[in-house]
Amino acid sequence: MARRCGEVWYVAGMTVDGGDAIVGLDFLDDGSEYSGEWIKDASAGGQCGVVAGNAVFRSDDKFGVEMNPAGGFVLKLSRMK
Repeated sequence: MARRCGEVWYVAGMTVDGGDAIVGLDFLDDGSEYSGEWIKDASAGGQCGVVAGNAVFRSDDKFGVEMNPAGGFVLKLSRMK
């Protein structure tokens, strides 16, 4: 699911079985760069917590994330000036 508020996009995904998700970012404006920040569940094995990361994305990029069973992710994309 992806939702936009102004120049910020929020992308989220959930899974029951776990696995890899690849999200195309072609909904972003061509020629613009976005600062991306994400969180996802920590490694499987009963650990609680999250793992966070960041990167710069463009509309021709893809965001790949490994999700644990019953896990998910949230990605926030803010247009860079």
